[in-house]
Amino acid sequence: MPHATTLRSRLAVLGGACALVGELYRYADELFASGDPSGRFTTSAQRQLYINQAMAEQQSIEHAVRIVSSGSVVLPSEDSIVPITIRNDLDVPVTVGLSATGVPAVRVTATRVENVTIGAGKRKSLEVATRVRGSDTAQLRLQLLTPTGKAIGSVITIQLAASANSRIAGLVV
Repeated sequence: MPHATTLRSRLAVLGGACALVGELYRYADELFASGDPSGRFTTSAQRQLYINQAMAEQQSIEHAVRIVSSGSVVLPSEDSIVPITIRNDLDVPVTVGLSATGVPAVRVTATRVENVTIGAGKRKSLEVATRVRGSDTAQLRLQLLTPTGKAIGSVITIQLAASANSRIAGLVV
């Protein structure tokens, strides 16, 4: 796909995959609204093909940068660290943030992780400070973010539970 090479080279210039997402949508809107500003496409079919290829590339980029943590975590105390791993399968480094939202929000609070750079083809483990009140299970919903705060990819849900020892300690105190 010739456009994929062009888009991937633009990733390096833009400083990572996250910056490309909004640019693709803006360019697609521009092509639909006013035709091709560069004069490269002479028919609407050519414009549509380019947009389809660009969007497919953008989706593959979003799938290449993702949260790989899943399942459940047993927390040893009310205030604990939840380990999260993010994987970057691209051949360029990316900078992302991580939103962590508790469900139910009145019982679970977590810190948001600001911009973290993940090297090309690397994984990065993060520690998300989390507070869980009560002994029932709860959820932590995780979402990758661009440096400007826009969502990337799918929401990942992790089940949280307090360990038996922390429940007993809470009752004794």
